[in-house]
Amino acid sequence: MLFQVTNGVEFAGEIYPDFYLTPMEKVEANGLAFYVFEAQGRMQLDLATVNHFNLPDEMQGAQADFFRAVGAQTPFPFFRDPQRKNVPLIQVAYAGIGLGPDKRDIFMRLLRQVRSR
Repeated sequence: MLFQVTNGVEFAGEIYPDFYLTPMEKVEANGLAFYVFEAQGRMQLDLATVNHFNLPDEMQGAQADFFRAVGAQTPFPFFRDPQRKNVPLIQVAYAGIGLGPDKRDIFMRLLRQVRSR
């Protein structure tokens, strides 16, 4: 992941732009700032894949949707800040599978449940 601030504008991007969908999204919840990346499977699952992963037969034709979020206490620490030493980063990963490609709502509900000590 690449984090930059240019002319006061935050930018967070992925080093694999062909894999993740754009735009990357910033989400704030529970005093945390997350940068969310999504990658949708481009092909439907065939019977061989369903059998390989021991999935129910009705999952044939389903699509995978992958999410990754990197977060920290707000504001997100783009640069070393002596006033906020050792700010821990939180990483959340989720993979969903279903007959529609978009599992974003499910992931966002899960992400909003994340708390920091």
